[in-house]
Amino acid sequence: MARATEIILKPIVAHLSDTTHTRYGRRKPFMIIGCFFFAFFLVMIFLPPSMKAEGKYISIWFGVFYTLFFIADTFANIPYLALGPELSTNSRERESLYLFIYIFQYIGVLFAASAPVILNRFYPVRLFLQYYSIKLF
Repeated sequence: MARATEIILKPIVAHLSDTTHTRYGRRKPFMIIGCFFFAFFLVMIFLPPSMKAEGKYISIWFGVFYTLFFIADTFANIPYLALGPELSTNSRERESLYLFIYIFQYIGVLFAASAPVILNRFYPVRLFLQYYSIKLF
């Protein structure tokens, strides 16, 4: 359902992004507003109201916020990806721009993937659990 909604929504957001004119530009309002919802829905996916709730309620929670997450992703990323051709008419400059975008994107992914290991090295999980008096077993 999330991906089907996204497929329908992408051309609509692209059209809105192309035709909207604000004092901040055509693309920036979509990216700025979309990124906050993007982050909020990502967090909400992993914070169901209660783990003691029945499985179907947690599944509904996940499904709703997963769909909203991809809607926010569409609102943030469609204008972001369309920004490159507006910044330069030179194809070499656009290639360099997108090269840097993807290099920094992958550096961010590598950092995010290694962050739990690095944080656990300097601040072990057991100390965190003891500090907050959390018992797993």
